[in-house]
Amino acid sequence: RAREEAQEKTGEEAANAASALLQAEKQERLAATLGRMMSRLRESQGQLPPAFGRAEEAMRRAASALRARRPGRAVGPQKDALAALQEASRGLARKLARALGGGEIGFGKRGIGGRGGRDLFGRELPGYGTYDQSHVKIPSRARINAAHKILEELRQRAGEPWRPSVERHYIDRLLHQF
Repeated sequence: RAREEAQEKTGEEAANAASALLQAEKQERLAATLGRMMSRLRESQGQLPPAFGRAEEAMRRAASALRARRPGRAVGPQKDALAALQEASRGLARKLARALGGGEIGFGKRGIGGRGGRDLFGRELPGYGTYDQSHVKIPSRARINAAHKILEELRQRAGEPWRPSVERHYIDRLLHQF
């Protein structure tokens, strides 16, 4: 019985190590994606808010903690990355609003908007004037629930380290779209 428990523990440890490695790889892919996005934004916008750099560094610290199989130490850097990304997105939104002559933007009931019932691109916001919404198709509750079930199943399968790598990569590509 002791041998079986030791084998189970070894198998469980291997699965945990594989899961930690998978999570670290995902974190590294996120950091790399942010780096590429920052490069494109820098080309189009010029100087970026410094919070983007802090977010990328925090993501790399989280990946390092996950690679070292210390997921508890990854939580802080992940929170730091999210906070920095939120700060950076607000900075970009303000910069875009100023560039479009809109001044400060608001985050209210009607979403992100500039002055005078127009969005950041000068389009009229819903609820102001004659905005036509007839082309908007809202899915039924059944379709939304089905989509949620599929997404949850994909997430569950993505976290199963025993699946073949080809299948996991395919699932990752599917999840990347959402």
